[in-house]
Amino acid sequence: MDEFSQHLMVLTSYIGLYTDANIKQVLLHYDYEREKTDGYPEAHLQIPATSEPWVSLLSRCPDAKKELGHLHLPTGGRRFRPTVEDLVEFLIVERITEARDGWRDVLARSRDAFLSRQLRAAVRRLPEAAADQLTQMGYAVATP
Repeated sequence: MDEFSQHLMVLTSYIGLYTDANIKQVLLHYDYEREKTDGYPEAHLQIPATSEPWVSLLSRCPDAKKELGHLHLPTGGRRFRPTVEDLVEFLIVERITEARDGWRDVLARSRDAFLSRQLRAAVRRLPEAAADQLTQMGYAVATP
């Protein structure tokens, strides 16, 4: 439950893209870990791959991790992080997989539902900012 004890809250999530059915050969993964205590971003992407520019940079940094796949690339934080819909869209538009008819509408509906939940949560945490924006847009905002 969230801090208001009214809504469910995600504590951790994982979206992985693998090349095999046994999920042993990972291409990338998005992680979300609320209240992460090790200093890394709560929402991040990891890609176990090699890149000469990254190898060159990391080799010059004595305290840095030495492989690209161990880096936690930030992806927007707690509220508006990447979704499985984003990963599916990536696979389709990059022509890595074939799409089914109507895929854009299905992803849009699912993405909108997620964004709506996230926006509501953001408004609960920053009601003054939400009220200010709505007022600027011409809406009458009632205050408690």
